Amino acid sequence: MTDDRGPGHIPVDFTEPRGADNFTTPPDSPSDTSSTANRDPQQVDPQPFYTDIVEDDEYNRYNHEEQELHRIQTNATTTSMKSIRRTGTLLGNNIPYNRAFPNRPPGRKRQKLLQYFFRPAWLFDHMDIISFKTVIRSWIGVSLGFMLMMIPAFVRWCGSAPYLLPVVAVIVPAGSQPITVCFIINAIMCLFTCMGYAVMVIAMRINNTWFHNSINAEGMARQMIQEGLCAAPDSNDPNSRATLTACVIDQVYAGKFMTARGSVVYCVLLGAFMFFMLWMKNKSRILIPGYLCGVIAVGALMPLAHMFPYFSPNTIGLTLVKPMGLQFAINVALSILVFPFSSGFQFTQTALSELKILEGLVKFHENFMTSTLPSNEADWLNFSQTEADVQKARQLYPKLEAEAALLPIELTYSRFAFPDYTALKTSVGRVISGMSGLVYFYDNVENIRRSILLVETAGRPIDMSRKLADSTGNDSRKVDSMLKRRKKDTGRFDIDEKKKPAPVGVYEIKTGIKGAKAQYPDSLTMEELDALMIQLREMSLPFVEQVRLALETMIKWLAAANVYRVNSLFFFWQKKGHRQRQTELAAELAERRQAFKEAAHDFLNSKRFELFQSLEDSDEKTSFVTFYFQGALYCTYMKGVAETIDLLFTTLSNMDETESKPSWTIGKGSSKNDKAKSTEAAPAAGENAGRGSSEEESESSETSGIWTGVERELKSYAHGHEEHLCNNDDLEELYAQSIHGAGIDGDRKRNPDAKPPTTRVGKFGVKLNRVIKHLMSPDIIVPLKGAIFTILCALPFYFKSTAPWWRENRLVWAVIMTGLSISENMADNLYGFGSRILYTFYAGVIGMVAWYISTGNGDGNRAGFMVTTCILYFVLMFYREFSVHSTPMPQIVMVVTTVIILGMSWTDGTGVTTPSIGVGFAVAWKRFVTVVIGLSYGFICTLLPRPVTGKKIIRTTLASIIKDTGTLYCRISDFAVGRLAHPHKDVDLNNDPIFKSIVGAQNRIAGSEFLASMVMYEPSLQGQWPSKVYREITTIVSELVELHHHLYIVLRRIEDPRYWFPHLLDLVGWGDQPLMSHYFAVLYMAQGALYDGSPLPQVTPAMLMVEHLDHLEGLFKTSFDAEARHSMGESARSDFEPQPETNQISLERLKSNDGLIFSAAIVLSNCIFDRMDRLMFQVKTLVGEQFVNSEYYRDRTRFKNDRLV
Repeated sequence: MTDDRGPGHIPVDFTEPRGADNFTTPPDSPSDTSSTANRDPQQVDPQPFYTDIVEDDEYNRYNHEEQELHRIQTNATTTSMKSIRRTGTLLGNNIPYNRAFPNRPPGRKRQKLLQYFFRPAWLFDHMDIISFKTVIRSWIGVSLGFMLMMIPAFVRWCGSAPYLLPVVAVIVPAGSQPITVCFIINAIMCLFTCMGYAVMVIAMRINNTWFHNSINAEGMARQMIQEGLCAAPDSNDPNSRATLTACVIDQVYAGKFMTARGSVVYCVLLGAFMFFMLWMKNKSRILIPGYLCGVIAVGALMPLAHMFPYFSPNTIGLTLVKPMGLQFAINVALSILVFPFSSGFQFTQTALSELKILEGLVKFHENFMTSTLPSNEADWLNFSQTEADVQKARQLYPKLEAEAALLPIELTYSRFAFPDYTALKTSVGRVISGMSGLVYFYDNVENIRRSILLVETAGRPIDMSRKLADSTGNDSRKVDSMLKRRKKDTGRFDIDEKKKPAPVGVYEIKTGIKGAKAQYPDSLTMEELDALMIQLREMSLPFVEQVRLALETMIKWLAAANVYRVNSLFFFWQKKGHRQRQTELAAELAERRQAFKEAAHDFLNSKRFELFQSLEDSDEKTSFVTFYFQGALYCTYMKGVAETIDLLFTTLSNMDETESKPSWTIGKGSSKNDKAKSTEAAPAAGENAGRGSSEEESESSETSGIWTGVERELKSYAHGHEEHLCNNDDLEELYAQSIHGAGIDGDRKRNPDAKPPTTRVGKFGVKLNRVIKHLMSPDIIVPLKGAIFTILCALPFYFKSTAPWWRENRLVWAVIMTGLSISENMADNLYGFGSRILYTFYAGVIGMVAWYISTGNGDGNRAGFMVTTCILYFVLMFYREFSVHSTPMPQIVMVVTTVIILGMSWTDGTGVTTPSIGVGFAVAWKRFVTVVIGLSYGFICTLLPRPVTGKKIIRTTLASIIKDTGTLYCRISDFAVGRLAHPHKDVDLNNDPIFKSIVGAQNRIAGSEFLASMVMYEPSLQGQWPSKVYREITTIVSELVELHHHLYIVLRRIEDPRYWFPHLLDLVGWGDQPLMSHYFAVLYMAQGALYDGSPLPQVTPAMLMVEHLDHLEGLFKTSFDAEARHSMGESARSDFEPQPETNQISLERLKSNDGLIFSAAIVLSNCIFDRMDRLMFQVKTLVGEQFVNSEYYRDRTRFKNDRLV
């Protein structure tokens, strides 16, 4: 697996121009438009991570011209070398070629504006029974809340805010939640609501005891009578006591008894609780619904409770607690009674979605290899579909992990026990990991294909203007003028002269080409590359076909088993049909498994070793090393797929043996799949076992270990939740953070300003410094700022002159909105600011129109109001459940605002609440104003003390991940050395720091991708944000992490490390000091430049991939014996033949299982070097270059060749 492209080369497209706009973000998970009955309420489908709203046509034109000029420059330089060709004997690569933007899959198409409004996908793409079941449960909860508002007796019991029932019903609707999840979330919401109520009770008790002498309601009434503010009750008038109570309440709400000291108490407790809420929000995604309810409770109660001098918490407290608590109970009841489903059912449905994606990927791979060859460029470039499918599967997998978290605590009636779910999750994760290797395999073949094309065009003189005219479709005269502009347009952007940035990466391009050596044999041709694909097709196609058929059978088996649940107890007449279907599928599964075993045996023990067969009928021996090394990588990935499919077969077969019918299970239960650890590591079906049980057991969990533990963090990133990266890390700490926190020995870092502490004072100073850094981190500062600004927004409620007016106009919603709009970075805040205002306006119009439709100019009509709300919210619940946004906030704001407008119009119109703020339009515009007030406070909070942009967070996050990949690379090499010394020592996979570092890096990459989806909302005063470059850097960094993962897995799979690892440590490059120094220099420069934004030197050691090929060439003759070298394409005529050594790798050893894995490790290491080259070029594209040398010193040969001047 290798790539021949240097970091500085600009992409060459040999078909039609492919603009950078074509390379968008990974497409959505399959659930973005599919009918998903079991949708996570907080889960929203991933959005495109990077989006450019406005394109600078002139700048894009300039970039396109620069790319063409770089291509001509490269071709011309190659011509000057008299068509010297380089293959890289070991890996089959030609002249280095680097794509600035590789053949990425196109992103999800966005709906056009008119189509979005007149044919919304959230409605018309979900007209199916599964979506109907989801919506109907949510709709019943909202409609029931509005129906209870119509009952006067209920309103008298509930209080003046009955509209809080439908508000809670739409914040986290019950329709998309399984029973267990619904119960837990509503319990958390109820807990946080009660906590807000408890804070109000504490504040009211302190205020009454310390500042009002523990006065009670009767004493307050007597005081009002004595002051002449209220009339004494008349014993002959039965309504006089009610009149006195109303008079006292009016005086209380007029602010007569408010005190400054009491205001301080309320402000402090309000701020403390808000700090706690904002701090808890960042701890776990499942707490966010509770955070919403807690903010609503404390924001509504604390500003009003201060007006009461006597202790009466139930007067206003139960007005909020009763409706919200009742709706929590209704939500749980709906999840149990209306179309109920369990977490296990939802988990299996998600697993089925994953397997369907993988089955589609295998089908595409099968058809693609059957019908397409690299020489057919138009069809060949469609290989990017493999990356698109892998991305879909990866984006859906965190949802699978999240749903698995609650399975041990669920009581369910099904065929599945907890070990079965665990084995299923492990298998799906390993299949995704194995199939992701196709992305790198096709990428390598594409690199070779493009380098072949580059070499083929280098053998003739090139006229630059004509070549540009041919490639761009422009007239030669236009190209001449473009070349002249290039002489003028150099340097960075200049405000006055409007200069364009100079091209970067020229040095890397030229040095990579000049590194070719004449003694290397000729490169591959396109016919030979086609022959490689044909051979791999003939080797693997029967096996790939069986993988597809196996997945199809498993999908049918799982779908049938998943519906054989508690419904068979109620609809008992269906039980016989279920059993018959299970028996048929069990027989089909056994038959399919036998066919799969035969195909896997044929592939693993016979066909994959056909890589060594030469074309003996040819006049000249043409067995190329590419056939072996690239084929070895492909076969290694297919071997992993075979092992995982066999594991999945074993899991389902065990269930057929011991769990043929459903039963009641709770907790972890018991199953034959309890032994999944030893089963999942077993050799692939049909492969000869070569390891002991201990090795197998350690192998079992290693691949799945990368996925274990991802659910609690990665799920919120991959599903685009508001929780994102860096919530708890200061930027400086984020940069300094490394994988050593996972348990690996730390860097040998020193304090440049102080020696290590030796005294108590010094040690105390070190600890104090750590405490201060923690207190100044966003984990503390952001909640503290949010608490302060929430208090500032609520201050008018704590002054006698303003409190009555703010209460009469219901401005407590401004306090609530302030608490809900606190963000730590500008991207998140501006997205929330814009979306809340926009969707509040939409909701205001919808709610106002619905009110007037229901009642006309009146103050409320029960029949009209009920009919209108039922119809309206049946549609709006589709929007709440299935609309796609970067965060769930837009759909929540949209639906909640309509509920508030309609609910407050009803309560004010019918006299439930006093004083009234009006109905319809009056409620809508006042609601809009309160939202703007709260958002303004939240926006100012984000700006102080200084704004933190999402752009900087993304940049520093990527820099820290790049830094960690360097440490990860060292730890993997340490593992290899350790396994060489102790070949049978197992790794504790539960505490493996290497796996933990990989998982942490993946989490942070997903967080940066999510945050990038909102960076487009940040204003940029200095120019457009280079989203495409950041998107490519993010993808390269993600590939780096995954390649390290694959390399680590490959090293663990070698069965005889004592023999192979000495060779591997040399050939991978760990023993080459210059190569390693250049690798870490490139890594250090790339991460440092990203972190501080400083330009990189023009001269860098960024041609690591070429240097690694040179390293391999130098060891070729000493590492392999003559027979192996001859088999890998070395010419029989050789000027130098080394003395044979006993430790040289023989052809027979290469034909072994370890030999193929060994070869795959070499290719993976070359891919890592290649990604570092690409990364350096992309970072240079961002930050530019410095220390620019004269072109004479950089390219002296150019001045010696008149043809190139």
